Amino acid sequence: MGVLLGGLVLVPRWGIHGSLKIAVAATLMLCGALLVAGPGSIMRRSLPAAAALALALFVTFLPDWDRRLMSSAPAVYAPSYLRAGAGRPLREIVRDQEILFYRDGRSGTVAVTRERGQVFLRINGKIDAGTVVDMPTQIMAAHLPLLAHPAPRAVFILGMGSGMTAGAAARHPDERVDVLERTKNGRFVRVRDARNEEGWMEQRYLVAQDVFIAFQKIARENASVPPQAVAATRAELNMHLQPARDSDH
Repeated sequence: MGVLLGGLVLVPRWGIHGSLKIAVAATLMLCGALLVAGPGSIMRRSLPAAAALALALFVTFLPDWDRRLMSSAPAVYAPSYLRAGAGRPLREIVRDQEILFYRDGRSGTVAVTRERGQVFLRINGKIDAGTVVDMPTQIMAAHLPLLAHPAPRAVFILGMGSGMTAGAAARHPDERVDVLERTKNGRFVRVRDARNEEGWMEQRYLVAQDVFIAFQKIARENASVPPQAVAATRAELNMHLQPARDSDH
């Protein structure tokens, strides 16, 4: 139960560090509750219970750990750090790294770092993509098969990664790029706007022409209606033409 709760709920919501703090604080609070409910005098039970609760409160205010250290993967890059460090601690070696993105997920920790002008995508600390070293591999993985095909119309890519391969595929005159990801699938379609400019958009953001016209009609008919409230949604919002869950949206 604890593994499922931690891996599927706590870590995606609060991260590894936050989940550890929650687990430690919950354990200390449970200890305090058991001490209060245990045998013995109230004084002998209250002091340890108060100490446990105080420690639980202290744990919740601990600062976050250094994300540069957590994404450095010393188990993988220890030889490189030893050569570059010259006896310096790892904290000083990675001090010049800038964290652009960091998130703990169900299947791993994803970090995007910048160092000396280069950007790296790290999965559990290991560099899986970047703007240096493996850039030709990322780009040519799309260019070579598409150049070899006489008339490519659709492209399938397993895993978005850094997006370099998908971006290279989008430079060819194909009509659709499908990206299959473990957590989220994306189907990209080439579109053209009223100014005859072409680009790429996820298919789930596109609607049929009649649905688009119907929404424009609703907007015109209600242009003079004063708003009842103003709010911002925290998740994707589907607007339906009719008050039914299976209507066009």
